[in-house]
Amino acid sequence: MESLTHFFRPEERRRGEDLFGKGLVVISSASDCDVRGFIKGSSACRVSLSADHVSSRAIRGDCSCTTARKGVLCKHIWSVLLKLEHNDFVATKTVIEKVSVATPARATATERQSTYKKQNYERQKSRAKEMRQQKKFAECKHAPTYPQAVEQARAFFKCNGFALENMDFSELANAKKILLRVFHPDKGGSHDEVIILNRNFDVLRGYIEDGV
Repeated sequence: MESLTHFFRPEERRRGEDLFGKGLVVISSASDCDVRGFIKGSSACRVSLSADHVSSRAIRGDCSCTTARKGVLCKHIWSVLLKLEHNDFVATKTVIEKVSVATPARATATERQSTYKKQNYERQKSRAKEMRQQKKFAECKHAPTYPQAVEQARAFFKCNGFALENMDFSELANAKKILLRVFHPDKGGSHDEVIILNRNFDVLRGYIEDGV
């Protein structure tokens, strides 16, 4: 991390440390060559980090915020790097460069992002299956159990940073509000992501309204 410090302006590092310290940074997907994350809050900024291969010493970084669109390595990128401090993705990296939406590197990263979204969806399904199995064999007979569709919807929100442990509607509505900003096409998201979000929200809302 120290090798990347001088690429960021001091004020961006201070603000990024503040975001990280408040627990607002969420890593939605991470691999050896690609990381996707977002910052909870009113701006709901989306950050992407990529490298050409595992042993590459260079990172390409981008963010949906206005500061990053000016070509600056912003506080949001720094906060995500702080979140990854003990991750293998940043272990050997010594250089970071800002990329824009128009660069070929961004186009390649977008293509890889689509692949990881599909992989992430499969992980969500697997996680939901594991959760059902855990509930089936749980020692506590009074632990709450949920239908399969509800479990999958809860797994979707948990994967995106919202555990919804209490199945409270106000908590659910707040999670949807934040994720709508994250998944908005203008923030680097897509129409399909918004549809999936709304579908999972409707499943949980219906279950809550039915008397949970």
